[in-house]
Amino acid sequence: AKTHTVTTKALRLDQGTYDLCAQSTTAKQGGSASYTVSLNKSGSEFVTRGSTNDNNWDTAPALNGTFSGGELNGSTTGWVGDGDPVDYRAFTTNAANGGGGYYIFSLELTNNSKSDLNLSVYEIVENSGAKSLKKLKSATATSKSNGVVGIERNHLMLKSDTKYVVGVEPQVVEPSKGSNYKLMVYQDDYAHFNMKNNTSKNATKVTTRTNDIFGTLTTTAGGDSVDWYDISALAGNSDYFLRLTNTHEMLSVKLTFYDREMKENKVWVKDLSNEKWSEVSSVGSNPYGFDCYFGECTEILKYLSVEATGSGRNSYMLTTLAWT
Repeated sequence: AKTHTVTTKALRLDQGTYDLCAQSTTAKQGGSASYTVSLNKSGSEFVTRGSTNDNNWDTAPALNGTFSGGELNGSTTGWVGDGDPVDYRAFTTNAANGGGGYYIFSLELTNNSKSDLNLSVYEIVENSGAKSLKKLKSATATSKSNGVVGIERNHLMLKSDTKYVVGVEPQVVEPSKGSNYKLMVYQDDYAHFNMKNNTSKNATKVTTRTNDIFGTLTTTAGGDSVDWYDISALAGNSDYFLRLTNTHEMLSVKLTFYDREMKENKVWVKDLSNEKWSEVSSVGSNPYGFDCYFGECTEILKYLSVEATGSGRNSYMLTTLAWT
């Protein structure tokens, strides 16, 4: 008896269940044959190294992360390519997860991966019950860029209490190819918004022991435009003064002091929008600082508001200091 062997080559199969059918071509003429079917694993290539459970943005798993000091520090690893075209991770900028502010997104190709990957950040928009994605920013990690790409904090402000999705996908899906990656999403120090002190009624209390209150402000829609502080505890303590320190490149804010009569009458306004911070005397290791000396007027002060006058990132540190 003659033996015939037929081998399939380059047959691409997506993940799933398949049926195999063997049919005689000479059955009507009384022909018959015995056969065997085998799957040669040694000659096959299984290209789906990642999970396909995260391919839909509306059911994307949450970004793994730790939330220390109110700041997000999340990361994940994965693989995308032929058979697994995209990975999504979701997170919400509520208070427990760091809130709104300025975020850094970093994508790194790992294990000598050669396929270029796109990193995209989306806001989930809901309208009349329907959800859609609004792309905010994207970048590409290539082997030419040493496999690392970042969307820096200066360029991406995220609103508070908003749902976001991060997507990682190949720039071009090629047969039997893909890349391993590491994705990191985090806020650096002082980069998150405090939405709880936006009015005088919810002002953050400042005392003679207040040390290093951090704030970030912007006039950009969806951001935090003003922080209020209750400084009445400093009344009569003319031995103390407030120091506002710039913790990021340029600081464009206006300081307004109000009286103690609950009428919020302005006592003193200082606009720092055009301040030449590089010429301000050094404050510790940071050459960007402004000191508020009260003298005898301390007794009539009730509130201080720090208000953004610029659309960029305006990060600062407020500290109570004693004369030495």
